[in-house]
Amino acid sequence: MSMFDDLDPMFEPSAEAALENVATRVHALRLRRRVTIASAFGAFVVVTALTSAAFASNGNRHSARVSITNEVTSTTETPTTEPDLASSTTVSTDTTTTVTTTTIGTVPVVAPTDSTPPPTDTTTTTVPPADLHFAFDQSRIVVQSGSTATVSYTVTNDGDGPGQFGEPACPFDEFWPPDAPRSWPAPVSERVYCAALTIVTIGPHESKTFHHTLVAGKYDGDGNNVVPAPAGETTYVVVGIGPSHTLPVTITAPAQVPFSSTFPSHVTVASGATHTETFTLTNRLAFPVSYRLEGPCMRLEGSTTGCNIGTLMQLDRLWTNDVVVGANATVTLTMELSATDPHNANLPPGTYQFHGPGGMPLTLTVTP
Repeated sequence: MSMFDDLDPMFEPSAEAALENVATRVHALRLRRRVTIASAFGAFVVVTALTSAAFASNGNRHSARVSITNEVTSTTETPTTEPDLASSTTVSTDTTTTVTTTTIGTVPVVAPTDSTPPPTDTTTTTVPPADLHFAFDQSRIVVQSGSTATVSYTVTNDGDGPGQFGEPACPFDEFWPPDAPRSWPAPVSERVYCAALTIVTIGPHESKTFHHTLVAGKYDGDGNNVVPAPAGETTYVVVGIGPSHTLPVTITAPAQVPFSSTFPSHVTVASGATHTETFTLTNRLAFPVSYRLEGPCMRLEGSTTGCNIGTLMQLDRLWTNDVVVGANATVTLTMELSATDPHNANLPPGTYQFHGPGGMPLTLTVTP
């Protein structure tokens, strides 16, 4: 559409009227163009502000809030006096457009911090050595069978640094001669000991004393019943960190032997013959005990259980058999003596030695 489309076709030219119409048309068109330009500019400001807010939020709808105010003010100053179109064809119009935009909020950026600690100087300190010395409080222990004795020893550190010493976690509390007769009575259930050590630290120029009480015998399991030990020699050994230390121990005879027996001391048998001997065995303790009988086959009277074959003693077999005797009880046993060798050949005439309950000696004489 041009500026002349809506003119009256019956228009009759007139110089003065034509100039007046042209001026009116030009003024209206200019107003339309200014309003259009102002509206387009306002829309551009709105789009630009929204786009900036979207980028500032970085995908987080709550990280930034956008407030946009778009104020478009159009002021048109038009002279109230009609122009003199006859003298001038210039139209003067003053238009001012104002756009106001608010600032978009932003999220502050925090610079990363270095959490690495600063390097420190490393100093190596040498610990002075310890110098441990061990000493028993006596040179020998003498104790009667069935009684108790206390062993004491002191560990001294003469060094300038701390030292360590190993104490038994479950200390051994029994004296028993290593050469005791195997047929000596023993607990039915013997006490079990561990080999663990408890580490004790001894400071520089300090000393510590340790005490342990032991019995000359064997405890019946975890109870307090004691089987008196046979008389003999043994040693008390302290095994800590470093070399072991030993203390000699002498066990004297008990006030009363814990058993009695009618076991014979001498038997005579012809070569190749078999002899049966009967004897009794009495337990004098108030709890059951076990005997390991070695030598000729010895078993409870009336028992059909055979003896266990063991090692050879001289030319005859050495039999073993475990017999349990109740508290303060007496049992009868039979002993079978065979004057033959391991190959069932006749034993040559001579004298042979065996042992019975509690190590009681037996002399076997073989005749032709």
